[in-house]
Amino acid sequence: MKIQIEHYKYIKNAEVNQEKIKFYMNMSHELRTPLSLIIAPLEELVEQSELINSKIQSKLKFIYQNCQRLLHIINQLLELRKAEAGVLPIQIALYDIEDLCSQIISMFTDKALKRNLVANNGKAAMDILENQEVDMVLSNVMIPEINSLKICEMIKQNL
Repeated sequence: MKIQIEHYKYIKNAEVNQEKIKFYMNMSHELRTPLSLIIAPLEELVEQSELINSKIQSKLKFIYQNCQRLLHIINQLLELRKAEAGVLPIQIALYDIEDLCSQIISMFTDKALKRNLVANNGKAAMDILENQEVDMVLSNVMIPEINSLKICEMIKQNL
């Protein structure tokens, strides 16, 4: 009897998980459609830089970049189904970490300016951060990357 109860709980848990995944998939599709409809005309506006004042152009680029980030997050949610099935391909790419950091910092520059957190040279005033906080953030970012490199090395050795 106890085994049957455990089996029933297992089946119910699996059903609940499937419903959650289905919900996330449906919600992701529902979000992606209007976002795509926003991105298309926004992309046209960004490309017409000669017709638009530079301050507005800068804001449009900012909006466009964040729409693209949001689209990327939604696409990651849609990849959940593939990950669950174990068929998610490994994606390896080279990135310029300095460029990536600059892009991320630029997303928050306007808010930092409004709060007087930006120095004259346009870079965020890093002296307000404690070394331990910066160390923790960078470590949390780098540890999964290092583990990924170890996994890639193991895969490479097995090929």
